[in-house]
Amino acid sequence: MKTFLTFLGLLVVCLSLLCFTSDMDRYAKLQLHMKALAEECAAGSVLFTDDEAYSRGLVVFREADAGKYVDFMLLQAQGDALYLKGQLSAEIRLFDDEKGYDGLIAYHVQQIRPCSVVRLYWQGPDLFRLPFFSLTAATRTAVYEWADRKLNMDYEETDRASRRCGGLFLCGMMNTIFLCAEGRPALKKLLSILLICALTLCAGGISHAADSGEAKRAADELYGLGLFSGTGVTEDGQPLYSLERTLTRQEAITLVLSLMGKTEEARKTVSQTHFLDVDAWAVPYVGYAYQQGITAGVAADRFGAHREVTATEFLTFLLRCLGYENGRDFRWDDAAQKTDWIGITRGEYASGQTFTRADAVVVCERTLHAYCRDSRRTLAEQVLGLALDKPLALPQTVAESSYTFRLADVPSYTGAPYVILNANIPSFSEEELSHLSFERYGDLDSLGRCTAALGCLHSDLMPTGSRHSMWSIKPSGWKTVRYDDLIPDKYLYNRCHLIAFSLAGEEMNEKNLITGTRSMNQDGMRGFETRVANYLNHCDNHVLYRSTPVFEGKELVARGVHLEAMSVEDGGGGILLNVFIYNVQPGIEIDYRNGNSRAMENAAEIIANRNAAPEGMAYVANTKTGKFHYTWCSAAEAMSELNRYYSNDRDELIQLFTPCKICNP
Repeated sequence: MKTFLTFLGLLVVCLSLLCFTSDMDRYAKLQLHMKALAEECAAGSVLFTDDEAYSRGLVVFREADAGKYVDFMLLQAQGDALYLKGQLSAEIRLFDDEKGYDGLIAYHVQQIRPCSVVRLYWQGPDLFRLPFFSLTAATRTAVYEWADRKLNMDYEETDRASRRCGGLFLCGMMNTIFLCAEGRPALKKLLSILLICALTLCAGGISHAADSGEAKRAADELYGLGLFSGTGVTEDGQPLYSLERTLTRQEAITLVLSLMGKTEEARKTVSQTHFLDVDAWAVPYVGYAYQQGITAGVAADRFGAHREVTATEFLTFLLRCLGYENGRDFRWDDAAQKTDWIGITRGEYASGQTFTRADAVVVCERTLHAYCRDSRRTLAEQVLGLALDKPLALPQTVAESSYTFRLADVPSYTGAPYVILNANIPSFSEEELSHLSFERYGDLDSLGRCTAALGCLHSDLMPTGSRHSMWSIKPSGWKTVRYDDLIPDKYLYNRCHLIAFSLAGEEMNEKNLITGTRSMNQDGMRGFETRVANYLNHCDNHVLYRSTPVFEGKELVARGVHLEAMSVEDGGGGILLNVFIYNVQPGIEIDYRNGNSRAMENAAEIIANRNAAPEGMAYVANTKTGKFHYTWCSAAEAMSELNRYYSNDRDELIQLFTPCKICNP
């Protein structure tokens, strides 16, 4: 009996699966045909344009004619057996220069421009024959965008691919769940739980670029200055910020005016705006911002007040606060490039992720410390009269230096991995000083060579994770070549960072990687990088840092790197460097034109002599740890031969390395 019941149960399951598969096939075909019909209706409806408006450069759709076309298409399709004797209906919505674009963002379009949205509805007999599934209605939406012209708005045309895919998936899931559950309360409850789980997962995937700790600190600072309002208070009177929330455009512009200290002036001087979609409370702020050229609308009479603000829109507002003009100083659709250059952002807004209140307070706080255009005064000083930062100035030795680097003036390589230039005084300008951290990488030249990298380094740029492989990047002159008997690490060339990963966390950037020898990377650059990293880790100061590869003629491999560094807040008291690091490898002859190389005939002897402590040398520096010792020090005995640098010049070493605490050299 038990066997029979088991067999019967399996039979029921198999038949149910076959039946369900057949019903799902019908449902899939219905959706496929509805998709094709919706797309055809949307595409056809944009053909009916107003010729007179078009002659004036406007796109205006004839709504009545578009509606008639859709009705005709539905009438033609109604007799198709695939629609299972159900009833088809449609809803059409047109966006153009006359009707405006308010609400268009909800359809996840890639660009704000004239388009048609058609939503089809089907109602008919139950598609599923099983008692625990029911589907008597379905919908399908299609969007057709006008391709001739893209509107010139002042906001970001972001890449919303990830949001778009997520939205379509979620929309389709909601349709399936609620339509299948129609008339089945128990099943509806179960499927509602599943939907909540799906919504939770989707919500978890929405992230903002700002670090939560940094956002809280920024919000506290702005709140303390009276420039940011919370959304409430806790029981113990602490402000609530709701940093995970997104901002509408009208909320965003209000925050920007608050940052400028202009909200009171806006309330007193502006009482109306020509934008029709702005809430009453926001009218003074939007109207004032429009008058001051801080923002523009999305159409002649639409501000897009209730649409979520994008990163590029918000950054555009901030740049205008600092006196920058789009078209002259930056491109409105790539504002992040300019804010990265200033240091307000750090490359985190290159994609179209969600922009939240957390993101907003972080970039607003940084903007307070940014210099206004053509000024050495920060926004906090110039607009608000707040002295939040100590004035920055070049140390006298740097300001008065007239040194200009020339490769011809660099001494020939004699065994030391680097040479000090201009008594270690770098050549920085007042314009390069900043209270904000930033990285700027020059474009590759016509030969694919790196140019220069400039950074205002701070501990907030330093990486918290490990470095990834960079094998996919091949800098100019790159060759994979080994000398197993001559080089401890075997390989001649490293992918050398102009600004070290340990200092800025920058790794997979072809503008920051050159072909450098193992000796230049380990014996030369590492010691300076370690010293700068140690300085940054033990204070809250910045270091202005410039690394320039030096090429001769059209050679693809650099002759070396000109490295300059200066601690900013203490006027070079902690770090002051101007050195040339040779791109050489002892015992190896390099053809700098193309990266080819060969071992010298006396290579083994050259390397042996280099590794041995030269007679009469008093000191040895460890280029890895950044410390120097007497040659007899016990700590020096354990030092790897790869990291040794000998010298008799203590004054030179003390500028570049830290004295050992064991031997106190």
